[in-house]
Amino acid sequence: MSGPAIGAGTHVGPYEMVSLLGRGGMGEVYRAKDLRLSREVAVKVLHGEFAKDEDRARRFEQEARAAGLLNHPNIVAVYDIGQHESSPYIVSELLQGETLRDRMATSTLGARKAVEYGIQIAHGLTAAHEKGIVHRDLKPENLFITKDGLVKILDFGIAKLGRPGEEGVGTDIDTLSQTNPGTILGTAGYMSPEQVRGLVADHRSDLFSFGTVFFEMLTGKRAFKGSSPADTLSAILREEPTDGLATGTGLSPGLLAVLRRCLEKAPEDRFQTARDLAFALGTTVSDSGAHTGDRRSPRSAQGRLRFWFAALGGLVAASGLGVWLGRGTAPAVPTTTFERLTFRLGQVDTARFAPDGETILYSAQWGRDPYEIFSTRASTRGSRSLGLTDALMLSISPREEMALLLRPKSSTWDVFEGTLATAPMAGGVPREILEGVRHADWSPDGKQLAVIHVVGDRHRIEYPIGTVLYDPEPPIWLSELRVSPKGDQVAFVEHPVANDKRGGVSVVGKGERRSLSAGFAAVGGVAWSPDGEEIWYGATRGGGIPQQIRAVSTRGQDRLILEAPGGFMFLDLSKDGRALGSDLMNWTETRARGRGAKEEAELPAADLSFLADLSDDGTTVLGTDIGRGGGVNFRFYLQGTDGSPPVWLGEGDAQALSPDGRFVLAVLRHTKPEQLLVVPTRAGEARTLEPGPVVQYRRAVWDRTGRRVVFAGIDGDDLERLYVQDAVSGPPRLVTGDVATLPMMGRPISPDGERVVAVGPEGLPVLYPLRGGKPVGLPGLGEMDLPINWTPDGRELIVARYEQTPPLIERVEVTSGRTRPWKALGRSIPSGLVGQYRVLVTPDGESYAYSHVRRLNDLYLTSKLR
Repeated sequence: MSGPAIGAGTHVGPYEMVSLLGRGGMGEVYRAKDLRLSREVAVKVLHGEFAKDEDRARRFEQEARAAGLLNHPNIVAVYDIGQHESSPYIVSELLQGETLRDRMATSTLGARKAVEYGIQIAHGLTAAHEKGIVHRDLKPENLFITKDGLVKILDFGIAKLGRPGEEGVGTDIDTLSQTNPGTILGTAGYMSPEQVRGLVADHRSDLFSFGTVFFEMLTGKRAFKGSSPADTLSAILREEPTDGLATGTGLSPGLLAVLRRCLEKAPEDRFQTARDLAFALGTTVSDSGAHTGDRRSPRSAQGRLRFWFAALGGLVAASGLGVWLGRGTAPAVPTTTFERLTFRLGQVDTARFAPDGETILYSAQWGRDPYEIFSTRASTRGSRSLGLTDALMLSISPREEMALLLRPKSSTWDVFEGTLATAPMAGGVPREILEGVRHADWSPDGKQLAVIHVVGDRHRIEYPIGTVLYDPEPPIWLSELRVSPKGDQVAFVEHPVANDKRGGVSVVGKGERRSLSAGFAAVGGVAWSPDGEEIWYGATRGGGIPQQIRAVSTRGQDRLILEAPGGFMFLDLSKDGRALGSDLMNWTETRARGRGAKEEAELPAADLSFLADLSDDGTTVLGTDIGRGGGVNFRFYLQGTDGSPPVWLGEGDAQALSPDGRFVLAVLRHTKPEQLLVVPTRAGEARTLEPGPVVQYRRAVWDRTGRRVVFAGIDGDDLERLYVQDAVSGPPRLVTGDVATLPMMGRPISPDGERVVAVGPEGLPVLYPLRGGKPVGLPGLGEMDLPINWTPDGRELIVARYEQTPPLIERVEVTSGRTRPWKALGRSIPSGLVGQYRVLVTPDGESYAYSHVRRLNDLYLTSKLR
């Protein structure tokens, strides 16, 4: 194996060698034929002398293990692994095209193409990093451009498997013989500073390497290049290659900002995830001319309540209120028109075109009535009821038979679960089919149904019903399922975080699941193009961009169809290219009842604001404006529960009011690291608390004396834990070794100041001693129960139970879990209420404040789109 190449016609396992494609430092790559499946493949065989080297053999096997874990259109697919005459080999897909190095050698890419390629690379890295795989040798030679324009990441031969921190310092510094000069488990010129220094290289190292490649794509020059490998490594540590790019290059400020952040020397100053990078590149679409386009996901240990109280980004962007994040909306295509089809007060949730292409069936809830199914036509005004109530319309077959969801129960925004049933479009009694269904769609012949079936905490795709095509591990959950025109594939939305609408579009067919797009702040609405070549979907990138309609090909090529005004949510696509969608308007209603008041008072402060705290005497609420008036950094305020005007205190995300009412804790979320401020409510200067290891704050509260602060913070290792800190000076002290967080509102500190209610690793409320020690479980409390205060004697917790809306408020005994009722809120739910119900109660139970988000929308039909 160390001498001549393997000849044509030689059998390596079940593969027949056809020709030599190329040689590398560790082996040869051959074009071969898979005799079992009659397909052409690439076979990479390790040199014989290297096969005897344990380190090289390990690296070769590492490449197979790493790539074999991944299934993504922007990563080369690995099919098989084996040995031939004591030499290991890897079998992968045969690619047609050229490496990025070859492409750049023959032509200049330009900003438009560089961004297109960059987004694809970022998507591939996202898939690898989510599996715990760090590439560590990203460079133009390891990026392949297919003839279809698809970018594939190659060669995971020095990839690191496992989560950050699992390898000790020193792992990266071994210099291997038979490698290119300057290679230290990486390639000089493309290594990160931490690789050069021999430190642990986590996923952010790949983002630095991406920056060096992106720099070269944009400028045609190496980011770091010295007269020798040693000089190049020194340049990585000391030089700033972007300093001279501001003038004379024609690069937009947006591209320069992305490039500079990728090439930050310190990992904590770069993008923190490849998802964030992909999103940032997507925001440069308008100023770079590129056609194609993520925030850090909420932590799964928080349980389902994390969605309701923390994931506001998707809500705000989808509501059309996203300009508070500072990016203006791009204009819609001038030729696109929107025709309003409904005119009543309420909300529309699902809509489908009937087989004739003109009749439209939709589900709507008018006022406080239950959901009902209606029919309308684009050419006429008015709708008629089909007589089906407490039901959502899911799909219409070519035989004009409907798939319905009976008795739907909302589990997250716009996502319902109920009993699947069928009924004729002409009317009739529904026939129940299956319980625990999220979504369903008919096959093209109308004989079978594909479903998202919820079994326990798992979401399964079954097609036909009973045949499982995809069964991901929690916390992954699924929504928006559609069958392809040929009936051979099912498209769906895949969400990586429980009850959070972030995610992307995937397809599954014949047991193979593929991710086509990912990294969106919210995804909803899926439809196949009539020719079956693309999947159209609604998406929100976040950062102020309104709801988009996008299309992704079955090969993973993504394009923007429409940036609609406001909060337009995509619902369906007709055969002639018209889209159904609904607009969305959200606003907050806040009310309170102070001690001794006869009725509730309305507290108008902002269009979209959320309660943070309620004083113990019930006279004052603390809130944050995250709507239009809040600006980029939000604003916070104090307001009397009698409805008096608010007093605006400054920028930041309000956390808690001190027991004496003299100070407010607030977080500045635009700084790096984030800052926790102590802001006086009267005259005085704000001060910043020492962060210690904390880079991001989840929630901060005062203890009962007002002399200490307890908070949940995320450190540089991305671990979220509890800390206690003196409110005047000094660093924070770690309270918990385990992952833990604080409830997103309320006062969790016990009256004696010794214990704090937190959400533990299992997502359940527990008690942690503030002096340190093991947590104690709270009997009778589950994931959807939120302790919002203690009673004055410390024997009970006032708990909001979010299994229903509005939540049930009860007193729960700490030691036994025994419950007793608390008085109900003074006002019934108004029409259009959908969630984000926040309730605060004083320790004596006499005063309370609450806020909720109301939603109204209408059904619209667009003109033809392309």
